[in-house]
Amino acid sequence: YQGVDDLIKAMNFVVKQYKNVKLLIVGGDAKDVRHYRKMASHLKDFVIFTGKQRRDVIPSFISIADIAVAPRKNWKSSATQYPTKLTEYMVMEKPVIATSVGAQKQIISDGETGILVKNNPKNMSDKIIYLLKNDDISKKIAKSARRYVLKNLTYDILTDELIRLYDIALKKSEVTT
Repeated sequence: YQGVDDLIKAMNFVVKQYKNVKLLIVGGDAKDVRHYRKMASHLKDFVIFTGKQRRDVIPSFISIADIAVAPRKNWKSSATQYPTKLTEYMVMEKPVIATSVGAQKQIISDGETGILVKNNPKNMSDKIIYLLKNDDISKKIAKSARRYVLKNLTYDILTDELIRLYDIALKKSEVTT
């Protein structure tokens, strides 16, 4: 559950300006949910935890979001993990705020297909508030994000690229053997 703690801390700033905002946190095992629920106990009117959900219902949760936030920590594992959630948000035409780590900073073009933030709650809250205040910018980013994913990150496109890279690797190994 990388970065959820930062997102909960960011909500402390957001709720000072927006009393009708809700943070929906989908997923996590019972232990994670207990931990984060305790951390957000003072925000109980603003934060909703669903706990672990079946994969097939995740799109229904994404569909009700006005903004999708993809927080991650700057850990070594962040550099090697593909941020599936991020592209799911983008293809569902949600304006995305993502921490600038790993593949997220390669996928998001800051200000065009999403907004990249530093890994700190204040910076994250500033960008959430910015998108809440600027609906036209939110919609523009969301549309651009969807176009980008459909043009560059579909399974067919990624599969073709993977095959191309394997072919290159095979050719190099044939030359060296």
